[in-house]
Amino acid sequence: AVVSTQSTGMVTNAGHLVSYLHTWDNCRELWDINKDAFIRRYERAKPLMSKFDADISRYSEVANNIQKEETVQTIQFVLLDCQPLKFALLQHCNEWQNKFTTLLSEMATNKLD
Repeated sequence: AVVSTQSTGMVTNAGHLVSYLHTWDNCRELWDINKDAFIRRYERAKPLMSKFDADISRYSEVANNIQKEETVQTIQFVLLDCQPLKFALLQHCNEWQNKFTTLLSEMATNKLD
């Protein structure tokens, strides 16, 4: 009976952990989208400066929202340290911002030539 109760508890908690993991799905585009391919398509669209500004700012906002998330989560008897996940997501935000600013610089330089 004790083993059965423990097993049921483990299965139930695994479901809670998976549910918690899905709370990060709103950040999926940070790592799911091929950054280089996206930037090539973005360049071909010849966006205005205001579009660059909006996209760069959006990643600053996403990074701020990630920073606000709790770093340590307790889900029943499991203590999750989300610091490595938050760090990785913030790195993706920085990569996106760098790709946009690099492209903006290249496009501006080409217009001056």
